Amino acid sequence: MPYTVRVMRAVRYSYCSYPHRSLSFLMKIKGYEIKQGADLKGANLEGANLEGANLLGAHLEGANLQGANLQGANLKGADLRFAVLEGADLQGANLRFANLQGANLEGANIKNVIL
Repeated sequence: MPYTVRVMRAVRYSYCSYPHRSLSFLMKIKGYEIKQGADLKGANLEGANLEGANLLGAHLEGANLQGANLQGANLKGADLRFAVLEGADLQGANLRFANLQGANLEGANIKNVIL
């Protein structure tokens, strides 16, 4: 049975910190919402399916998003400093006001990204 948005909201990520931990349990969930400003600094989200996810204002500094599917994700105002987005699919993602200082976007799909 697929996960629903309601299930993910109940976890309350806005009060949790996941530095340098693998969040592999999120890897197959698409379209879920993380509370605004969630602290995911240094999280390992390599290959995660975050298509359509609401990551508004998320703190993803130094996070590993290599090969992640972020198509249509809302990353408005997100802190992506020094994040690894190598080979990530950001097609149609909202990156308005996001901080990408030092981020690795090598080979990332940035077609139709909103800046």
